[in-house]
Amino acid sequence: MVLYEWLTNTPEYPLADGRGNIIGDFSITDSEKPDLDGGNAWIGVTELSSESNGDWQFEGKNFQYWVKTDASGSFDIKHVRPGTYTLFAIKNGAINEYKMENIIVSAASTTNLGNVNWTIPRNNGKLVWEIGIPDRTAAEYKLGDFDYCEGFVQNKFASTFPNPIEYNVADKNWSEVLPYVHSTYFKSDGSFESWNWNINFELTGTIPTTGNAKLTVAFASADHAQFWVDVNNSRITPSPFYPPVGGGNAFLRQSNHAKYGLTILEIPYNILQIGSNVIKLQMPSTSSPAVNHVMYDYISLEGDLTATLSTESNELAETIKVFPNPSNSIFKVLLPNTINEVTTELYSISGSLVYSQKHNNIQNSLKLDISSKPDGIYFLRIIGDEPVTIKIIKK
Repeated sequence: MVLYEWLTNTPEYPLADGRGNIIGDFSITDSEKPDLDGGNAWIGVTELSSESNGDWQFEGKNFQYWVKTDASGSFDIKHVRPGTYTLFAIKNGAINEYKMENIIVSAASTTNLGNVNWTIPRNNGKLVWEIGIPDRTAAEYKLGDFDYCEGFVQNKFASTFPNPIEYNVADKNWSEVLPYVHSTYFKSDGSFESWNWNINFELTGTIPTTGNAKLTVAFASADHAQFWVDVNNSRITPSPFYPPVGGGNAFLRQSNHAKYGLTILEIPYNILQIGSNVIKLQMPSTSSPAVNHVMYDYISLEGDLTATLSTESNELAETIKVFPNPSNSIFKVLLPNTINEVTTELYSISGSLVYSQKHNNIQNSLKLDISSKPDGIYFLRIIGDEPVTIKIIKK
């Protein structure tokens, strides 16, 4: 923040000696994502007015001060006006946000918050599978990294996507199958219709007879849109049901995000089944096709369940070798001479992404070191011209 030192004798604009700083060390604890930490997180404070209803996204009356933490999680918010603030923190990889109230800032002083730890609650059972990247945008989905800013991008939908969408969770190819926006379906003849998205997944083992699994849906945007969810043909959302935060109209204004919202829905275990399951996502609002929409940031299923993760079987998979397998820490991956650049992703048995790295100028092989990971079964996804998934074991 730049202070204008020449603006003197103005009580409404305190200079440096009339302001304070807030310092601390931010960390994140997540039992399902042990690699998640407080580095490079956004930390901000604001005085919340009555109009914001406790949400900094809607705070337009009072000042907000935001900084990014350094790699270790340390932060220093400078030149804050004296007052009582609410602190918020957000981090790519984590849903929702951290909140701390009653932060008091005084003139010419430093408020030291010490160690600020955000413990991600995991009281819904283990993380069974995930879709997308929790970063408050829809950039990771198809057309979401650049095409969204083109005028009339909806004219691409009919030639790019089917209706309904069929997405297989085990394939982890949301960037290829899922659109960046769930709007109405714009047909090639200029008409439009509702657009159902089917999320398909396999469950193995046993399913509890009582209780609920949890479906988390984080929205990167929502505007004038209802949101319905069916699980195996059973509706789990009330009617009508809307995402918790709306506005911004990211679809019409050619963006891939607006205001962020989060919904957690209960799925009774008795409507899930061993074998094939399907979650149907519906956006039934069609009165204003260029406006009605939701954008998904991230979707996950938690519960006392086990999902099947696929391993592709294709010609490329037959030419890739991983050894030793099992290994106690280091795996060597042999690749064909035709491959010069890949991205490797490592998933836990529950489907949680625990590692990702891009490799350039490959000379037939690369090394995967997972000595910091717990022993167990993992799925190594190698993404080049086409994705290949290989099961590996650390012991």
